[in-house]
Amino acid sequence: MKKLKALFKSLGYGNVSTYINSGNVIFEGKDKQPEIRKKLELNFKKEFGFNIPTLVKTEEELINIAEAIPKSWKNDTEQRTDVAYLFPEIDLKKTIDDLPIKKEFMDIRYVKGAIFWNVARKNYNKSHLNKIISHKFYQFMTIRNVNTARYLAGNSTSTKTKIKITDNNGLRTQIDDLYQKTNQIVLAKWSLKIAKRILEAAGIDYKNIAVIVGGFKVNELWQNSKARTHTVRQAGFKIHKLAHDSDSEIQKSAFRTAGQAVASGHMKEHAMVASDYAIKTIGLITNNDLGAITKERRWQLNALNKLKKVNAFLFC
Repeated sequence: MKKLKALFKSLGYGNVSTYINSGNVIFEGKDKQPEIRKKLELNFKKEFGFNIPTLVKTEEELINIAEAIPKSWKNDTEQRTDVAYLFPEIDLKKTIDDLPIKKEFMDIRYVKGAIFWNVARKNYNKSHLNKIISHKFYQFMTIRNVNTARYLAGNSTSTKTKIKITDNNGLRTQIDDLYQKTNQIVLAKWSLKIAKRILEAAGIDYKNIAVIVGGFKVNELWQNSKARTHTVRQAGFKIHKLAHDSDSEIQKSAFRTAGQAVASGHMKEHAMVASDYAIKTIGLITNNDLGAITKERRWQLNALNKLKKVNAFLFC
């Protein structure tokens, strides 16, 4: 995917990012869709040595498709929802009728640019959805699960960045996915690690700042059920006052990181905000060097994985 991103940038496209290791590339460009598709397919052939059919959708199209999917349609233990994005060659409602499926076992619908369906998992084999891959139309569609479709449209249930930062969006998404599955105590431990690392990166001798040392201690006591959430929240506010009083933007951001980390004992959402302020701090220190920012996000992901004792795919 790193090579893929580099290719897009070399062709003049901006704000290039990728999502999951399955060919999803988000970018900005001024050309029209047919021109973009032609350019990409030509350069893919040159770069990789074989033809790669390429589907280009605008942000508006992705949003319209995602909004057409009922909110109750999900991917869980009981049901499965997928979206088949259609190439122009088969972008017609009647395409549904040509597919080798059993519609009586599912709810399948068309919206301009896509077909999407919802099926009870117990009926998946009966629906014959697995036969689509051998149909002649399969080469003119690309299928994604509903979570990816909603993410690409900006409608995911993931946490949103509350501050303006330059970031590695792919890595942040992976961290957010792991965050959603992590309990508050582990997140508190993780965010304190982030805060200590960032304070040191900002050149702050935090071990001699009583408010910060006290805040970290209160959070650690909370982790062991020896401090109330209200006490943790107040400790976070005290550190935020350091940020308010500082004249240095780097120090302000580092103090915000610490304040949010301490407040993670009040609400788990503060842990993700702490990770974002850490990225902002690195950006301020390095003049938004994406390499340094990516390195920091990788460290955050690895640190959270170690605390959870599970593995995660490092998205580059």
